[in-house]
This record gives sequence, structure tokens and C-alpha cells, in this order.
Amino acid sequence: MCNRHIFKNGVIIKNYQRLEIKESNRYLNILDMVEKFGGIAEIKDDFMFIHPGGIKNPDTLIYNDHRMVMSAIIAGIIAGSKTRYGDIEAINKSYPSFLNDLKKLGADIRFNTEI
Repeated sequence: MCNRHIFKNGVIIKNYQRLEIKESNRYLNILDMVEKFGGIAEIKDDFMFIHPGGIKNPDTLIYNDHRMVMSAIIAGIIAGSKTRYGDIEAINKSYPSFLNDLKKLGADIRFNTEI
């Protein structure tokens, strides 16, 4: 999912039901993340429409799914939030250097193990 669309243009996801049978229920996790960052999600037939809303900065997000954790971190960077993320070790499944690579690109990443 292209996270910047939560905040700017919106996005349409076709056949969103397939997201329910991944490592987590990504359908529900996407709805949760969109809402927590201030976007608006709408389900119509076989489509999920994500519309921009007012940007919110969630305090803490926890997704036990590597793709959802990375997506939430990118959304947090775009929103300029100070969000804390739990279960970041899930990232190691597919992209162990993700956080360090973001730091190299200039993202303000701070590690705190108290979540």
C-alpha cells in the first residue's frame, strides 16, 4: 500500500478480502492504521476506498506482521509523528536492515524496547 495516499490522494484496493488470509488479517490492520493516522476507509462491493482525512499521530501501534509494521513506520514518517511501534522484530522476516536504511535516508528513528 502506498502510505502517502492515506494523507494526500486516497487509494483504491481491489479484492481487499484476500488481505484477510495473510500472516495477519491485513484487511483489519489496514483499516486500523488508516483510522489511527486520520484517514477514512470505505468498503463498497469488492473495493476498499481509502480517503485522506486530517492527519493524526497515534501514540503506539502494534502489528505482528512484518509488512504492516514497515507500512505503519513509513506512514508515521510521512505524518511526522512520534509514534511508538511494538513488534518491530517482525521486520526481520523480510527486511532486517529496514530501520537502519531509513536512518541512512535521514529518518529520525529511535530505538526503545519498553513497548
